[in-house]
Amino acid sequence: MSPTTFLSRYLVPSVVTLATLLLGTACTTAGSDLAGEVARPPGGSLRADKPPGAFMEQLDALLPAEGAAAVAFVDRGAATVAFAGSPRVTERTLFEFGSITKVVTANLLGQLVADGTLPLDARVRDYLPDAAAGDPWAGVTIRDLAVHTSGLPAHPPDWGPLRLLLAGMIRDPFAGYDRQRLTRAMRRTRLDPPGEQWRYSNYGYAVLGMVIERATGIAYAELVNRRVLEPAGMHDATLDGWSSDDVARPLTRRGWSARNWSFDAFAPAGALRGSIRDGLSFLRASMDPCARSSQVARAGCIAQESTGRPLGAGSETGIGWVRTRVDPPDGAGVTVIWHNGGTGGYSTFLGYSPETGRGVVVLTNVGRLREIDDLSRALIAQRPER
Repeated sequence: MSPTTFLSRYLVPSVVTLATLLLGTACTTAGSDLAGEVARPPGGSLRADKPPGAFMEQLDALLPAEGAAAVAFVDRGAATVAFAGSPRVTERTLFEFGSITKVVTANLLGQLVADGTLPLDARVRDYLPDAAAGDPWAGVTIRDLAVHTSGLPAHPPDWGPLRLLLAGMIRDPFAGYDRQRLTRAMRRTRLDPPGEQWRYSNYGYAVLGMVIERATGIAYAELVNRRVLEPAGMHDATLDGWSSDDVARPLTRRGWSARNWSFDAFAPAGALRGSIRDGLSFLRASMDPCARSSQVARAGCIAQESTGRPLGAGSETGIGWVRTRVDPPDGAGVTVIWHNGGTGGYSTFLGYSPETGRGVVVLTNVGRLREIDDLSRALIAQRPER
């Protein structure tokens, strides 16, 4: 194989993929690919006609030859699950959710805020004095971590481009990055002034997870299971390992095999795994949360409120969530509350609109399939016919 062939076939795609290790692609673009092990059957691959057929057809057209997608669509309380691509994918097939994990972490944080355990304006150094030492950390609050205004970069200082490239080619990139290593990195990190600039940071959510553990004395994964996954009815969902062997095989956008990822200290940023049933359960628990009284809904009410921090292009932040104003061609603009996710071999989206009563979860086993963001927001923003 010539050097040119190697660069075009392996090195360049690896660099591009690893450059987007933000798990949610900075939450402003979408994409994710899903693939099974069986090629599409003759005569088409769609196995349900809801949500609207045009949406499923557009989604299907994005998938590589062995790609697949699972979709849960909610329209004023009525839910439908549909599939595109590989016929091996079912309601119980498992996917990596990527940065949708951040809104699960935000829900847990909302619960801790509501019960007085962890105030949003508390300082990080009050909980991690050894790690968050020095003047740069003095003004960083829990709110800053959750809203991506902490001044932290996307990844720790020992996370250079060469390491990312080699890690992506040899193993999953977050494996082995434990809390001890995260603590050492915090001591060496140079921060921008907190509270001034929005910068999407997986690093910040890893630190937030350590703060939550220190404030509660309970491991992050145990807290999430106890206070979010179980109450929301997410029975197949896990943060470590898989709940079954029915796992959608991860693919790149070109249809090449990709790797599953593990997260260790970065679990609060992207470790959630589960089925479309889990995605639907969390979507239902998240829709119109201020009108309901469950612990997950109450926390969602806190997390989804606007923080007043603009992101440009009609978007602003909640806590973990993104709030985007969408102007459909057939009516007045609506707010879509959402988050996306992406790992090396999966792309995902979850969101809803309070005005239309519509919500959607899209899980794919294809990496960097960012078009699903715009497709999903447009579907949510359409006001249903009366």
